[in-house]
Parts: sequence; C-alpha cells; structure tokens
Amino acid sequence: MKHMFAKDIRRDDTWYGLKPTTQTGDHSMITANSKFFATPVFGGGGPLYVGKMGDPVRVDARSPLIYGHAGAVTDTAWHPFNENLLVSGGADAVIKLWQIPDEGITKKTTQADALNSLEGHGKRILFLEFHPTANNVLASVDFGKEVMLWDLTRSEPMTQLKDGVHESPITDFSWSRNGALCGTGSKDKCVRIFDPRQEGEDVIVIDKGCGMHVGPKPIKLVFDKLGRVITFGMGSNSREAKVWDLRNPTKAISKIRLDKGSGTFLPWYDEALNLIFLGEKGSPSVKVLEMIEEAPYYYHCCTIKADMGSGGSPKGMCVCPKIACDVMASEVARMMFIGRDNVVPAFCVVPRRSKQFQDDLFPEDRIGVAGQEAENYFGGNNADPVLGSMDPKKRAANGGTGGFKKAKSRAEVESELATAQARIRLLEAEIASMRGQLANA
Repeated sequence: MKHMFAKDIRRDDTWYGLKPTTQTGDHSMITANSKFFATPVFGGGGPLYVGKMGDPVRVDARSPLIYGHAGAVTDTAWHPFNENLLVSGGADAVIKLWQIPDEGITKKTTQADALNSLEGHGKRILFLEFHPTANNVLASVDFGKEVMLWDLTRSEPMTQLKDGVHESPITDFSWSRNGALCGTGSKDKCVRIFDPRQEGEDVIVIDKGCGMHVGPKPIKLVFDKLGRVITFGMGSNSREAKVWDLRNPTKAISKIRLDKGSGTFLPWYDEALNLIFLGEKGSPSVKVLEMIEEAPYYYHCCTIKADMGSGGSPKGMCVCPKIACDVMASEVARMMFIGRDNVVPAFCVVPRRSKQFQDDLFPEDRIGVAGQEAENYFGGNNADPVLGSMDPKKRAANGGTGGFKKAKSRAEVESELATAQARIRLLEAEIASMRGQLANA
C-alpha cells in the first residue's frame, strides 16, 4: 500500500457554499456511506445538511436542511445495515432517527418527521457509534460521562453506564470487531475496555501507570482484527501511538512516535487491509499505518493529501465504508473532508495497469448485512461480521438489509389495551342481552 495516493479531483466533485457549525468537539464533523454524507451546519434549530454522494451541488439559502434539534448537532452516524437511516445527536441531549429518501433531502425536514426520538441523556451528546454486527443497536456518549446502549426500535435505553465507570469526560468511543467489547478514552488519561451490557463490571483500565499518553491532546483508540487496541495521543514532546495486548495491558507492546503536530487525531481502521487512516483536524494530510502481527507491529505505508481547494484547512473528515469505493479503478479508500465552506472527496487509489478486479487489494469485507438482531445482542450473544466478495460480478446488492419498525410506547400499548377492554365489555353486554332475549322467547 506504500504507493497509495489521492487522485486529482475536478471542481465539479466538490460541494460548495456550506457553513459548518461553530460547535467544536473531538468528533469527525462529517459522516458518510456509499449513498450520502451528513454534516452539521451553522444556524438556529440545529440544522443538518445531507448530501447525495456523486451529486455535488452549491448549497445556498434555498437548500433543504434537517432541523431536528433545539441546539447544535454535535454528532451523526449512518446505520451500517440500512444506508437510508441516519441518527443525529445534539446539544439538547436528544438523539433523532431519520429516514433519508433515495433521492436525498428535497424539502425542509423538522422534528415531526423523525422516525424516533431517544431521550435519556442529561447533557449534550458527544459520540454516536452503531454496533458493528447487531442490527439497530446504537451506543451514545454524553458530556456527563454517561454511556447508553439503545435498541432503535424503542424509546428507552437498554443499558446505561453512569459516572461510576468514568471519572472525567470521555474523549472517544470505539467498538471491537464483533462488538463484544467497547473502549473509551477520557480526560483522566485512561482507556477503559469493557462489555457495556455488564454495567461496568470487569473493566480493563489502562492508565498513566501503564504508560498511557500523558500529553494534553484527547486520547483516541481503535481495535484491530487481532484483538489489540491502538491508542493515539500526545507524549511528553510529540504525538504518538501505542499498541496494547489486552491479555496483558500493563505495558504497551509497541510505541510509534508520529510527529510534533498539534491537531486532534481522527483515526479510522480498515479491517480488510489492516490499515489505520490517521487524519487530524487542521491538516489535509492523512498518515496510513499498516498493522502486522509481529514486532514492530506496524509499518508506515504512506501519507495521503486531500486537495481542499479554496476550503482552507479541514475542520473534519471521515472514511467511507468499502462498498462506496470504485474497486475496478483500484480505489481502496474514499474519504470526505469538510473545509471552511466546502466538502471535498479524496479518492485513494493504488496504481495498477490491469483493469481486472484486484483480489489482493480487495479481500472479503463487510457487505452491510447484520450478523444478529438487537434482542440477540442484549441477550448476551456475540456474532462475527458478515463478509462477502468486493468483486462486482460476485457481490449481491449491499445495504438496506437492516429492518426498522418502531416499537410501541407504554402509553400506546396501555391506550390500545383500554380500548380493547372497553370493546370486550361492550360485546359481553350484547351477549348477555341476546341470551336474555332467547330465554324469554
């Protein structure tokens, strides 16, 4: 992968006229799948812009937005098994679920149009992360150090971890490969690894005594497919990454000195190729690390640079799922960058002369199919990701497999029960009347 580069883009590949929100945080500011991207924009009512991939436009005052929150939108996430479902969290501590039509957002959308509203957090939402294998399972993190797990079909959290687990605000949240575990970074310079279904029991804490990053930058983390955790932060005089073996997390098995930069790291993990894309706010450059099984456990592959045009330094970025890539053009990754007033894609390719499908660049990967349902996960079950070929000739239609049907609220069930009971009483009275008539006949 050392020859990977971001190919030149045309002006008409770029969305212009966006006004990104002034709400800052440790999140990516933009999220995307193969159909759409979403990014919060400046304005009252927590406006959210959803763009259709492959259809760049100039955004202006007439462009339709989603107005779903009483405060700024602080994070978004796309459903991994249904690309038309989007969740947004805001400074109003509420999470909203949206159905995005195939043609995109064509009219003003308000809170009344949301599929579901999840309320339970006491402070603003920081992070939203879908479970990697279980359908309709969402994790949310707020500024009050609470972690909640939701079944999107319901309106109440299935699991809630309060202050007892985290002692200071959380700076990152990440799932393991199959979602059996999750990890958090926090401002107390600790990384905690735990099963969120167990209400904080058996938490693995990696702290400064183990050699965790001590600098002022937020700690970020990813799990790799070998079961290790890679953390990113600031050391005493440089930015760094460390690799941890969870079987013995008392000391890092590798330390990677990265640079002396000052931006906030934004890491993404490519499971199929075992690559980490390491971006940062304020820089269009993305470092690419390849993780390996033996020491030194990593190699620096390359650095990719996005062409931001007139957008200046990026305020955020994300990596799209692999099904968004043009595999026949040897595009191994697609990233989306948001600048001062634009959104720019970066098409990351590995040069190949052959126009045939490249098996070594595209091993089996996630195809947007859930490994289990929410009730199985909350019942204690774990499931591996569903993988499939990336070859267009072999690959079935991906995405859209995650069914969603909102569960009825307690009030709705009680109302239906009262109506049914009243109907039963009426029928019983009619039966008694008819029996009386028969007896007197």
